[in-house]
Amino acid sequence: MIHRSQEATKNLISICIITYNQEQYIRRAIDSVLAQTGNIDIEIVISDDGSNDTTPQICFEYQQKHPDLVRVVASITNRGVLSNWYQAIESSTGTYIALLEGDDYWIDPQKLSKQSAILQKEANIGFVYSDFFYLDEKKGTLIQGMNHYRPSNNLFEETLFNQALVSSTLMFRRPLFEPALFQQFIVHRFLTPDLPLFLHFCLTTQSYFLSDNTTIYNWRAGSVSRPTTQQEDLQFRESIYRIRLFFIIKKGENKKLLLAKNEFILHKEQLLIAWKFNDYQHAKQLAISFPFFATWQKDKKIALLAILSRYHTSFRLFRPYITRNRPL
Repeated sequence: MIHRSQEATKNLISICIITYNQEQYIRRAIDSVLAQTGNIDIEIVISDDGSNDTTPQICFEYQQKHPDLVRVVASITNRGVLSNWYQAIESSTGTYIALLEGDDYWIDPQKLSKQSAILQKEANIGFVYSDFFYLDEKKGTLIQGMNHYRPSNNLFEETLFNQALVSSTLMFRRPLFEPALFQQFIVHRFLTPDLPLFLHFCLTTQSYFLSDNTTIYNWRAGSVSRPTTQQEDLQFRESIYRIRLFFIIKKGENKKLLLAKNEFILHKEQLLIAWKFNDYQHAKQLAISFPFFATWQKDKKIALLAILSRYHTSFRLFRPYITRNRPL
């Protein structure tokens, strides 16, 4: 049974729900937390980033119904997703912190019990993450998130270039959150807080992968990670590039190779975005960044795509095939 002790407890779990203009989703997220089972002591901190829909009213409604469990921290103005994450975590008091974005929800009623048990038992483990399902909102279908996933021996580099972790599956020990470092993320104007937080954790501590599906991750157009305009998509990818750069320099090991890979991935993503948004002129300009033989050794598909990008006829003929698996 979930409860909130009137006294401070050693194993208090803070669930930080981060929300902004999510009136159609936020009840589902909060209800999925209230549905958790097990003898666990929790608090629910809901951080609203100045929503201009009915999200704040819904959150305060839950606070009224469950004053011993729910606490709402609301901003008057919209300060941005990183500041909202910071506010949520800083406002919490738990030994362990679980994150839940307001449009996601949990499907395993024992998620918190399982993850907190691992952290209590394994002193060397700093954070636990789990498998999940993508919800393709447009099609209404579920997609397995981490099918046959096995963590690599180098979770930092795995996360750096192929992020597998999803924030709403995460539970971590409070000391891993470093306010001064997170403030640097805000100063650098990173567009997403999850990747830098994950990379910091990977450099700092050991992890545990829970193979259970605990979470539905709402994969919807218009979210930060699924932009619907070319400019937003380019800005998001450039932000990911800068996050990688920040941590490659911070780590300091194998720097030359990682920096070169980061540059290649940025140019590759820019080229794919040009095809995605039918921007032949930009694709042609970017094609110069991919010398054929050097690119062929790294990525044969991109080498061929760069060749096709040089000519309008080939760009027009092959674009339906190239972009068919890259939906908005």
